[in-house]
Amino acid sequence: MAPKKSSALHKKIMKKITFITFTAISFVMFSCKKKEVQPVATEVPIHAYTSTITLAYNNTQTNPACFIDLDNGSVYTVSEALQHQLEIDLVYVLRNANANDPMLISIGAFDGVSGYPISYWDKTTLGIDLFSSFNQTALGDGNSSNTASGFDAITTVSGFTTWLGSNTPISDFMNVDPSNIGDIKIFRTQQNKKGAIKIVDCQNGASGFATISIKIEP
Repeated sequence: MAPKKSSALHKKIMKKITFITFTAISFVMFSCKKKEVQPVATEVPIHAYTSTITLAYNNTQTNPACFIDLDNGSVYTVSEALQHQLEIDLVYVLRNANANDPMLISIGAFDGVSGYPISYWDKTTLGIDLFSSFNQTALGDGNSSNTASGFDAITTVSGFTTWLGSNTPISDFMNVDPSNIGDIKIFRTQQNKKGAIKIVDCQNGASGFATISIKIEP
């Protein structure tokens, strides 16, 4: 009879071992599965470009590269502008041919409806009078929270959103002359992408130009 009792005890022990092993395996599998479904937070990078644009200075240059696409920093000459009118956001030109008033102006200001005083020379010599598409880009100044050092540190969309705060662009032009070097400007494209510009360098006159750093939402 002793062997039967030993066999029953052995079966009982094996059942306990099987139960404990199954429980342990189930716990490990559940833990692993739980970890797998946890989303990993990722930061969306901001798009950043540096571009140099030529000042269209009263018809003294041949084919100036005075147009810019803020979405990717591409710069276009007068001869290239018409075929890229859908992408162009701004033109760097003298307001009303005033040699002391160089500006980056929204192409939307030339649509014949906005009413901003743009000289006839600007529209005809630069070929804007041939455009059928006029991107409305809103422009504005940075405020006290939109610091240049803060701009330089922006690498993500969330970082840009925090830096920008509630500042909203409402104009269609911005002054860009040597006194503005280091200044921050903000913008919103027709596609509703928000961004900012830092004036890195610029020069007025017939050899005028502006080098700008651009950061824009993807």
